[in-house]
Amino acid sequence: MRVLAALAALLLTFGTTSIATAEVDDDQLVNIAQLADTVVTASGYESGSSFTVDRAVDGDDGTDYATREAKWFAQDASRWSANKKEPPVWLAFDFGQPADIQQVNITWGRQFATKYKFEVSADGTTWQDVDGVYEGKFQDKVSSELNVTSRYLRMTTLGHRSEWPVSIWEIEVLGTVGESEQLPALVPLPASYEAADAGTF
Repeated sequence: MRVLAALAALLLTFGTTSIATAEVDDDQLVNIAQLADTVVTASGYESGSSFTVDRAVDGDDGTDYATREAKWFAQDASRWSANKKEPPVWLAFDFGQPADIQQVNITWGRQFATKYKFEVSADGTTWQDVDGVYEGKFQDKVSSELNVTSRYLRMTTLGHRSEWPVSIWEIEVLGTVGESEQLPALVPLPASYEAADAGTF
């Protein structure tokens, strides 16, 4: 009977969630998009322009300009512009190892995604949606709470504001890499867990 009770308790502890949740103190968070080991890629960038993906993670969100609008067409404008007009387009991160991703801040440009989502991956090939669909804002920042653990993160657009490609002034990924406990390799993954130094699982 004790065995059955213990088994029932164990089953109740586990959820069917397939994305590990990550709880990290706010004072530990850094912009892991700018770490030396992070690799940033995109589906492409606007042909004939200098609006490459590295400009979306250079720490310049355009707020030092008189207005972002006035700087929009300048070739030194610190923004990424996608390579095609129709969705989906994407921007992705490889953190080099599993990262606790708490929040993503995107400062959108004049042409923004009316709808977009986030995806995570263990191998950079097979992607899984993170819950939630988000809406961009004209020349403004949108913050999204993710609270997931993953080596790879991708933002994918689902809709665009206009016929022109979307553009991002800056994207920040707030979290930690290599500083917190990662979820053990369990199937199904627990909805949450707490590491202990001793005792049985």
